[in-house]
Amino acid sequence: MAENIPTSAAPTAALSASWADLFRNGLAPTTLILNLGVLLFGIDVYLIASIMPTVIADVGGMRLYTWTFVAFSMGSIVGTSSAEPIRRAFGRRNGYAAAGVIFLIATLGSAMSGSITTLVFWRLIQGLGAGSIVSQSYGMIGEVVPAHLRARALAFISATWGLATIIGPTFGGVFAEMGSWRGAFWAVTPIAALFIILVWRFVPATQVEGTGKGFPTMRLGLLAAAIMCLSYSSQVDTITTRIILVALSAAMTTFFFLRDSHAENRMLPSRAMSLWTELGAAYWILVVVSVVHTMIAAFATLFLQVLHSQPPLIAAYVFALTSFLWTTGAVIVGGLTGRAVAISIGIGVTFVFLGTIGVAVFVLSGPVWALAICFIMIGTGTGMSYNHLIAWSIAAAPDAEKPVAASSAATMRALGLAFGAAIAGLLAAASGLVDGAPKAIIEEAMTVVYNSNVLIALVPIAAGLILWRNARRRAEETAA
Repeated sequence: MAENIPTSAAPTAALSASWADLFRNGLAPTTLILNLGVLLFGIDVYLIASIMPTVIADVGGMRLYTWTFVAFSMGSIVGTSSAEPIRRAFGRRNGYAAAGVIFLIATLGSAMSGSITTLVFWRLIQGLGAGSIVSQSYGMIGEVVPAHLRARALAFISATWGLATIIGPTFGGVFAEMGSWRGAFWAVTPIAALFIILVWRFVPATQVEGTGKGFPTMRLGLLAAAIMCLSYSSQVDTITTRIILVALSAAMTTFFFLRDSHAENRMLPSRAMSLWTELGAAYWILVVVSVVHTMIAAFATLFLQVLHSQPPLIAAYVFALTSFLWTTGAVIVGGLTGRAVAISIGIGVTFVFLGTIGVAVFVLSGPVWALAICFIMIGTGTGMSYNHLIAWSIAAAPDAEKPVAASSAATMRALGLAFGAAIAGLLAAASGLVDGAPKAIIEEAMTVVYNSNVLIALVPIAAGLILWRNARRRAEETAA
């Protein structure tokens, strides 16, 4: 029974906790800065989804369409995975500010890109900075925010993501309508500069315990190579070569987790991807839900514009419903505790699955309002589950690993973004999606991508059942 879940595994919030507590007792600067960091990451995610059809119309490169997502995600993985070693090596303030500087430089580079390959390069660097920013933001929750306020802090971050779903599509859609996609990147630079100033002014220049344990170069290289293999599989034409590249990607990803589990300076908590632990099952759901979202995001504005004749701004806002309702759902359930947390997670992953089925059904024929309802279901379901899963994973981690578990939540999301974009690109390329592809080819590619996404969306439901079983078993052992 869900009510048997132990409080150590299913975190609860103190009855006296309120939203205002996030701004009391010296927490106000921390709350503002970490949410501004998340805002930068969120804006960039939704901005690129809004402008990509305009980018391709301007500079070409349809076969590299998803590479702007993949490159950003690959950089994000390196950034999020290395956030903890960076904090140990350079201290809290220096590491946080350096991530902001990298993001700002890469945003300027993206704004000045003259080709799709140049844009892909700067998106890689941009992801490196953004990933490090958001991972260190989540890490501050595990390190600075009291346990009884973490669910509130995570819900506040979800509200920030909701703001990003407005700002990102607005920047992207407005500039896309004007035919000036580069302007969207220029519009982000003042926000990045403000973040750097606030970090330098308010974050203490403290050292983090564990300095000097070394940088995980080999493991980061394995992750980057795994994602590159999967991404490059969309650029080759033979089935045999694609199979080899996908197998290499899977092997290197597995080796990364094995190597990290035996490392002294782990980037992830113990048994991070073991389905037979509560933390591992929660992480599996986080990763795969991110995959599902990214596969929808990869081509949403494209199919809305090409197959359903929607202008760029409207297409951007229809797609942004997924994240806007993500925020709404997270805020509504942010104060749940105990048994209600497990119920919220279960309903949430079910909504994601049903919404994914709807996208597959309506992607070609519409109507657009039906697709909008599906996006709402996916967003709401994610909001009902995602933050509770992060809080659950932090609570389930050993005390010494709680900051790592918190920052690793961003790594899990980045993994989902990268592999989701790579899988979407592979499936679309295998269906013949190239520059100047006729409408029939685009329809075939969208059918393959979104039918496959339905199968992937089954995984969080299975992992959720395992999570519930693991929690129940632990409760029974504790009671005995």
